[in-house]
Parts: sequence; C-alpha cells; structure tokens
Amino acid sequence: MQETHVVTHDKRGRVQIPADVRRRAGITPDSRLLLLEDHGHLELITTERLLEEFRNSAPPHGSSIIDELLEERRKEAARDNAEYVEWLHEVTQHPDRLSVNPKRLLEQARQMIGVVGVDPGLLHEVIERLEKLVGPDNKPIEAVTR
Repeated sequence: MQETHVVTHDKRGRVQIPADVRRRAGITPDSRLLLLEDHGHLELITTERLLEEFRNSAPPHGSSIIDELLEERRKEAARDNAEYVEWLHEVTQHPDRLSVNPKRLLEQARQMIGVVGVDPGLLHEVIERLEKLVGPDNKPIEAVTR
C-alpha cells in the first residue's frame, strides 16, 4: 500500500512521522532508521525491514556466492584442460611439429589424470603416444610408432 503524507521539519531538522505510519512500519522509540538518498529522493526504512528484505533476496540456503564462483572456476578449468588435451592429441599425431620437450609434455599429461572435464580415454591415448615418442629411456625417438 502506498500513501503520501505531508510532513514538515523543525528548525533543528527533525521530521515527525505520523503515528499511524509508525505503527504500520513497526517504528518504536528505540527503532533505528536508515535514510536513503538518491538524487534528492528520500526514503526511510527500518533496519529490521532492510535486513528482512536482504534475507528474502539472498540465495537459497546451502548456496553461496563462493560456491557459485568455485563452480564457475571448475567449469572454466575443465574447458581449459579439455582444450589442452585436444592440443596434446594433435601434437602427438604430428610429432614433426613438436616445438616443446616431449618429456615435459608427458609429465604434464600424467598430472591431468583425474581432472574433471578431461576425457580419460583421450588422455590415456595421448599419454601412450607421448611415451612412445619419449621412449623407454626418456630420450626422444625420431618417429612415433603407431
């Protein structure tokens, strides 16, 4: 319900709020009020009412902004890791284009085992190809045996 009330303020800057408005708003002599100002528009609200509005606008119980940010980061990491594995797969199919130490790539690929969002079958294939490329004594081999 929206009502309009004409009020005045005295020389000391005090404004008297009509009794019926104070009752409906739950304003008592001890109430703390917030005065919100927006380009000359003034609004009074009790701190209790503000907290109630905040609680009603908060995410459901068990959810938090931190959980949402962590989930977003996990998805982003999974996309990044999946792209990286695809790149590794491409590199192992064309070892002649390899400009990175294959032993280092093999170590990085092994670290990605179990990472969410990474296709384990593709990762296993990449690791096998890199192992063939690096060889049993960890020295690069000229050609990949397929």
